[in-house]
Amino acid sequence: MGPTKKLAHFVAETSLDDIPSHVVMEAKNLIINVLGAILAGSAEKTGKIGIDLVRWAGGEPQSTVIGGGFKTSSIMASLANGISAHATDQDDNDVRIGATHPTVTILPAVLALGEYGHASGKQILEAYILGVEAEDRVGLGVTPAHLAKGFHGTGVLGHVGATIGCCKLLHFEAKDTETALGIVGSLASGIRHNVGSMSKPLSAGNAAENGIIAATLAQRGFTSVEDVLEGTLGGALGFVHTFGGDEAKPEYIAKDLGRPYVIESPGIAIKGNPCGTYASALVETLQAMVKEYSFSADQVESIELGTNPQLPNLMRYVYPKDSLEAKYSVPFVVAVTLVDGGATLKQFTNEKVQDLKVKELISKVKVYIHPDLADRIDRTKLSATQMARAYITIRLISGEEYSRWTESAKGYVDKPLTEREFFERYYSFASLVLSSHSIKETFEMVRSLEKIRDIGELMFLLRGD
Repeated sequence: MGPTKKLAHFVAETSLDDIPSHVVMEAKNLIINVLGAILAGSAEKTGKIGIDLVRWAGGEPQSTVIGGGFKTSSIMASLANGISAHATDQDDNDVRIGATHPTVTILPAVLALGEYGHASGKQILEAYILGVEAEDRVGLGVTPAHLAKGFHGTGVLGHVGATIGCCKLLHFEAKDTETALGIVGSLASGIRHNVGSMSKPLSAGNAAENGIIAATLAQRGFTSVEDVLEGTLGGALGFVHTFGGDEAKPEYIAKDLGRPYVIESPGIAIKGNPCGTYASALVETLQAMVKEYSFSADQVESIELGTNPQLPNLMRYVYPKDSLEAKYSVPFVVAVTLVDGGATLKQFTNEKVQDLKVKELISKVKVYIHPDLADRIDRTKLSATQMARAYITIRLISGEEYSRWTESAKGYVDKPLTEREFFERYYSFASLVLSSHSIKETFEMVRSLEKIRDIGELMFLLRGD
């Protein structure tokens, strides 16, 4: 039995009752976080354009456009909700498979298809968790080569997670799941070069809608190969060898599925700031240094950041031209944190990008590869804290010099959010769209998601007040 078949059998044969309760609880945390991100994203220009597109396209009123106030086809709703989910960069990250954001692709797909099919909350949880597991395991088979080839992990691997989630919702047998994976193999794509533009969140929306397309085509009898993940017959390469090249590891796909679940270990990191995941540690460490040493941005002469080789590649902009590029500019994140004391949605604006004090401080930031961090990273053992590791040296005009290694950040696996912090975070996102009453009600519904008989009850409240 090959990896595609083993994965398909695992998904078909696993139920929520087989999944440890602490994994289910963490899944709810990830879901509530990204529901908040979708609501916040629907109020952003990127999300608004996506919503406007699907409204224009039209469709049967099957599924809710979150924050949009209307229903459209499940396929179109998943596209809009996927774009909104990734629009503010406040979602989550499966670090070990190349900075991939699993929930922004899987959740919009299973919610849209689940609402149309009147799925229960238990079914949504089941589909979501298995989608995350499948995406991670297939990701191990292509990492890190897919990044070196220029692919965006969220766009490529998100197709797998979304498809698996939809297959589970449709109660597929293993054979039908194999078929759906084969179909989505012809749809998966997404390039990293679009980081810092609206087309980055498009990768999430594209994966979500294609997950539904692949599963529902398979449901209708559409055919594909049965070994899409590992296939090499006649030199025609399957998914893992196409995206993973000479470093492809198809044997990783079905190895120890669910033992443990990736949500449990190594875990999924939640992004603490609306920018590249690894910048959160920079923000928190800089805030701690300012608090301890009592200096201001005006007193800074220079800032040096010694990082690993991956961080400058993932966050490649120096002087961003707009708020989208600013999310992936290490110098901007450092400068705006010192100037404003933080890096929230209020800082990631086009106006702040043009702020003269921020620009001046950017000119004082030097990023280099620290010799202690230059070795190649083993992604199978990676955490957000390791990936974000950096050495900060701040020199003041007066001659004082302060240095510190970055610490972890709230939301990383080793520094989880508390229940109160989850609610406050969700409230801050959702308040852009929902009333206080709806915010509290939806939060509580997700906290007891397995008790909801029809996910449409939750989706009705998420449409927007």
